[in-house]
Amino acid sequence: MSTATPTPPTENAQPKPDYTTEEGRLKLVAETEKVDLESAKTAAETVKLEHDEARTAEKHKLEMEGLRATVAMAKDQRTVTGMVAARELRVEKRLLADNLYYHTYSFNQSVTAGSVNDCISQLTEWTRIAGKEPVTITIIFNSPGGSVIDGMHLWDFLQWVKSQGHTIETVAFGMAASMAGILLQAGDNRVLGKESYLLIHEVSFGTSGKIGEIEDTVLFINKIQNRVLDIFADRSARVLVEREGETKKYPALFRQQRSKFKANWKRKDWWIDSKECLELGLVDEIR
Repeated sequence: MSTATPTPPTENAQPKPDYTTEEGRLKLVAETEKVDLESAKTAAETVKLEHDEARTAEKHKLEMEGLRATVAMAKDQRTVTGMVAARELRVEKRLLADNLYYHTYSFNQSVTAGSVNDCISQLTEWTRIAGKEPVTITIIFNSPGGSVIDGMHLWDFLQWVKSQGHTIETVAFGMAASMAGILLQAGDNRVLGKESYLLIHEVSFGTSGKIGEIEDTVLFINKIQNRVLDIFADRSARVLVEREGETKKYPALFRQQRSKFKANWKRKDWWIDSKECLELGLVDEIR
C-alpha cells in the first residue's frame, strides 16, 4: 500500500480559517458583518443615486415646465402686445379721421346763445393751438336759423378769426335757413350741397308794451335788417364783379343786388336752391 505524498503549500496562500474554533467563529461573524455593512453601504449608495437621479429628473421636468410656461407667457405677451398695438392704431386712426383733427365743426342746430358759444369755444381752442400757423376751419351748417343777435355774435367772431390769418370755409348741407344763411356768407369760401337750400327772409321779432316802445323796437329791427341786406348784397356783388372782371361796377351791382334781395324776401320766405344761389353770388361752389 502506497502512501500519498502531501502537496506542499503554495507560497503566500492564506490558511483556511477553522470555523470550529471560537476564534474562527468570531472571525466568521466579523467577516459576515463586514459583508453586510458593505452591502448596506452599496444599497444606500444605490438609493442615493436613484434619489439623485429622481431629483435631477424632477428638476429637469420643472425646468422644462418653466420653460414651456415662459414660452407660453411670451406668446401671450406678444398676443397682448399685438392687441394693444392694434387697439392703439385703431384709436389713432379714429383720431386722425375725426372732425377735430380736420378743424371741421358741425353746426346742426338752431342759432342760440348756447350753440354759438359752443362753436366759438371750439374755434378758439383750434386757433390757440395753431398759434401763428394759419389753419383752415370748416363750419358745416344744417340749421333752421334762430337768434339774430346771437348769430351776429358768431359773425363778428368769424371775422376776427379771419383777421388773425386763418381761413374760414362755410358749408351748408341740408339747409341754411334764416340766420344760418347769413352765417354762410361769413366764409372765405362758401359751399352749398347740390340738393341743399338757402332761406332768407325779413327779420322777425316779437314785442309788447307802449306804442313808443314798439316803435323803438321796430327801428332797431329795421337797423338789423338793413345790415343783413348789406351782408347779402356785398358778398353777391363782389362775386359778380369778379366774374365780370370790372371792380368799378361794384357800387352799382351792390345797389342792384340789395334791391333784388329786398324785393324777393318781402313778407315771405324765399327758398333758394343751389343753382340759384350760385347765380346770385350767394355761394362760391356747389358740392
